[in-house]
Amino acid sequence: MAGDAAAQPPVPSHAIAFPPPLSHGLNAPVALLPVNLVVPNSILPLARSMWLRSPTFRRQCRRLSEHPEIVVQFEFTARVERGAGRTWVQRHPEAITAAVEIGFRDPNSYIELIAHELEHVLEQLDGTDLTALARLGVNGVVRENHGHYDTMRACAIGRTVARENHP
Repeated sequence: MAGDAAAQPPVPSHAIAFPPPLSHGLNAPVALLPVNLVVPNSILPLARSMWLRSPTFRRQCRRLSEHPEIVVQFEFTARVERGAGRTWVQRHPEAITAAVEIGFRDPNSYIELIAHELEHVLEQLDGTDLTALARLGVNGVVRENHGHYDTMRACAIGRTVARENHP
């Protein structure tokens, strides 16, 4: 990416640099999310809790932090049906943006959906061509309604993070 600071997306006020886990006081770890993972302030405590409890979510965050050229913006909205999520990844000449929408009416599914949708972003960073894989009939890649795809990889990661948060 070019060194032009004006082209950089603004860093949200809640974003914190992503070093390894730290401890304060009585071995209480501090959850530090990557600066390029943007979640609404109302969900920030949940995202930090996920980071503390889930090694899988920390791995996802670490992978994301290695790609400062991408900013992932989560939004909780009524535009998405209950218990569902959607991710769009757009590539620009100097950056990549990912918009993730999650239906806000089912808080019990937030952990799984956040991890699931974040994994879709990571699939894109890996260069996974979901359209080609679905066309080839590759097991684990399914084209759903409205042209969106789902993968067994994202489903498994979402379930794993949910399990790690609710042992």
